[in-house]
Amino acid sequence: MRRRANAAEPTRDAYDVLDVPRSATPEEVRAAWSSRVTALDPSKDSATLVELNAAAETLLDPTRRATLDRELEAREAAETAAAAAAQDPATEPSGKQAARRPRRRLLGTGAGLVLLVALSVAATVALVLAVLLGQQAEDAQALEEAWEVVPATATQAAEAVLGYDYEQLDADAQAARQWLTPAYRREYDAQFQQLEESAVEQEVRVAAQAYAAGIVAITPLEDGAPQEASVLLFVDQTRTVAGEEELPVANRVRFDMVQRDGRWLIDDIVTLDNL
Repeated sequence: MRRRANAAEPTRDAYDVLDVPRSATPEEVRAAWSSRVTALDPSKDSATLVELNAAAETLLDPTRRATLDRELEAREAAETAAAAAAQDPATEPSGKQAARRPRRRLLGTGAGLVLLVALSVAATVALVLAVLLGQQAEDAQALEEAWEVVPATATQAAEAVLGYDYEQLDADAQAARQWLTPAYRREYDAQFQQLEESAVEQEVRVAAQAYAAGIVAITPLEDGAPQEASVLLFVDQTRTVAGEEELPVANRVRFDMVQRDGRWLIDDIVTLDNL
């Protein structure tokens, strides 16, 4: 059973936040995150949402999760050592005992040659590892940047893609298309054309504002750079009909995004149940 945070610890780790074991798979992490997010009240639990998003991002990122695991293992090892020292403190050797310790023998010529060969092999291995680790570091940096860039891009795109004004439909559609892949633009255009007539007749305006976003899945390329990501957004949409503003509606929306020529674009939009 994994260690639980206690009152002496200032913060909880990501496993504690989502209440999952260290062995949790990405699917289990996403399920735990989703079950907790679904139960939140967006108007009251924004801080909890941020904490859940951060925990999920950490556990779904192999590099960040490995770093967390090492930190937890080091903390547990220190706690175990401290407990053992308190129960059975080690004693320092006396002066006579220290004096009787044998001195280490100096290496002879044969041993020195073996050492030089070993050092040469070690240097070669170290060089290879340095190249590999350098590539891994670049991949990790690209992945870390994606965790920040993708939600920010999705949040910015939501305003354009999920809102419109009956007085400037063409301009709004054009503004939205810049956030979409060519394939999804065709689907978006078909849906937009269906609402144009009714939007003008009823004088409809829809303002969209995303107030929280988090990655729920990310897929790297073969070279390690991120290629696809799914982002869950909490979006307030306020609809105005013939000058009468309706109450805002809180929605959960998933953007499936892909990277194209250095830009993250929306390849699909899935509207989840209203909150």
